[in-house]
Amino acid sequence: GALLIQLLFALAVAMIMVRPFKGNRFFSTIVIIPFGISTVVSAWVFSEIFSAIGGYANSFLQIFGVAVNWHSSLTSELGIVMFSDFWKNTPLIALILFGGLSSVSPSLYEAAAVDGAGPLKRFLHITLPAIAPLMGIALLIRGVSEFNIFALPLVLVGYYPSFMNTLIYYNYQSVLNVGYAYSASVILLVIIMIYAAIVLARGRRNQNMTK
Repeated sequence: GALLIQLLFALAVAMIMVRPFKGNRFFSTIVIIPFGISTVVSAWVFSEIFSAIGGYANSFLQIFGVAVNWHSSLTSELGIVMFSDFWKNTPLIALILFGGLSSVSPSLYEAAAVDGAGPLKRFLHITLPAIAPLMGIALLIRGVSEFNIFALPLVLVGYYPSFMNTLIYYNYQSVLNVGYAYSASVILLVIIMIYAAIVLARGRRNQNMTK
């Protein structure tokens, strides 16, 4: 669900970036900056923002007479991690989709407009097929990275939350069963490779259909 939200938001950002308007370069630069910041630094920044004591978020909410303990429950901590991950990694998806949108010839949109196709039809029949393979690649990259998420919750929350624990990390850290953890990592690698093969195969099929 979080990856789908990232994809939709990144698509909207990429469609803004590809349009020529005054301030486009400034907007694109602002969008890309979060991805260039290291995970540890971005996690530290958000830990300061959502700190229960003296945090910037609570300082702002106190104007309205509201104070929130962002670390009061596992759900709120998960929300902080998801929001931070969204801010950090959405620009990567936007850049990938921006590359696909930039490759679409404007003449295709002009011809479709002459034929009476509205914005929705142009998006569904021109834009979406052109970027579908890249959307799959973006989801593949982000999906694999989510399997390896570690530093962000560790720095942001102050410990590695049990609700984000992986089978590999649990067996290594808690049970100290290195052999079992190694076997689980191999199985996870196979699952990721199968997922990657499916995504790439669907991307090639969609690309062949558009030719």
